[in-house]
Amino acid sequence: MPDPQGKLTESRRIRVYETDGHGLATFACISNLLQESAGRHAERLGFGERAMAAHGLAWVLFRQYIHLERRPAGGEEVFLTTWPVRFDALRGRRDFLLADEDGRPLGRAATVWVGFDPVLRKSSPLPDIFKSVPLTAQALDVPPGKPPRLAEPERETALPIRRSDVDRNGHVHNVTLLEMLLEAPDGALLHKGGPKAMDIMFRAEVRHGDVVLSRCGAPDEDGWMPQALVRASDGTELVRARSLWNH
Repeated sequence: MPDPQGKLTESRRIRVYETDGHGLATFACISNLLQESAGRHAERLGFGERAMAAHGLAWVLFRQYIHLERRPAGGEEVFLTTWPVRFDALRGRRDFLLADEDGRPLGRAATVWVGFDPVLRKSSPLPDIFKSVPLTAQALDVPPGKPPRLAEPERETALPIRRSDVDRNGHVHNVTLLEMLLEAPDGALLHKGGPKAMDIMFRAEVRHGDVVLSRCGAPDEDGWMPQALVRASDGTELVRARSLWNH
């Protein structure tokens, strides 16, 4: 349901296959919900997939920050509100609020998107189609700076890329990369409730045939765990991230 301020609010029940061993929505589920809602809203506002394709471009996610108060359970109805925050020549920011059916907050998120040229296989300046888009204040502050480069990995897991991991842009979808990040940390952390916040920067394409090394290091003094995905064949940093975990 759109409103005059350029926001969209939708509701959706969490499906059983979107939950983990605790019966709670996975982080990947939350990320998928955000992106599906973002895509529908962008289409309504005139800068969705079709508008970008007319300029020879596609949207790709550059950075995603999600901070959850709690993860909804399977069968629970989630209300998601999204809106564009700002655009510049190269990037657009979109934010999100998640709430339960009683209006209590479940979490907030911020995403930064870039235009991707599928022929040249690189980012490209955004077309001039955003002048009439209503903009609204951000939902949350993103942690200052970028996720730090992981200098000293403590754990590492090798993950081959399957054909089913590749999306229509010809590379691995960002939600799959998020799931790969969660393969490196100690499984005991997942049993304690998993991450409550993730700050992820997508730095390079991942293609079918790659083998990806999922790595994590020791948390800093504020509890943020540095993480990375690296291509095994040449050491290219593909994803840089940091996460906060429930204990």
